[in-house]
Amino acid sequence: QIGNEEYDEPMSKITAKRHLKKLEKVLRKQGLKDVELIGDARVPIIQTKRHETPTWWCYCCDINVSDPHGALASEVVRWYVEQEQDKQDRVRALVLTLKEWLAHTGMHNAKVGYLFTYGWVICVVCFLQTRPVPILPAFGSEHSGP
Repeated sequence: QIGNEEYDEPMSKITAKRHLKKLEKVLRKQGLKDVELIGDARVPIIQTKRHETPTWWCYCCDINVSDPHGALASEVVRWYVEQEQDKQDRVRALVLTLKEWLAHTGMHNAKVGYLFTYGWVICVVCFLQTRPVPILPAFGSEHSGP
């Protein structure tokens, strides 16, 4: 929920821009300098830039408040990270390594035809589900999904 508005359907572009402007101010007050509101995009977002030195906020990301599916996608990713049977953290490590490689090669930009980050994460999940000895369960297996 954002303010008093239920977050179960896409909000208007004007409302999304208003919420993102407030969030941008909060992020800047918290010391994030590389924050940019892209309000004229088809889906307004806040974009953060990748820092050269590791910090708690060293990966770039896009923040979207217009579409409720982003929250569901985050829950799916979180569920898969928690499902790794032997808890060796391979899912998180492989996703972070892939994101670093994608940034290095320039293939992390969905605006120019590559997959969104979520699409790449689902590729990792599929890869880990289809190993000779699966690392992650499939939906519908003895482990139920989110």
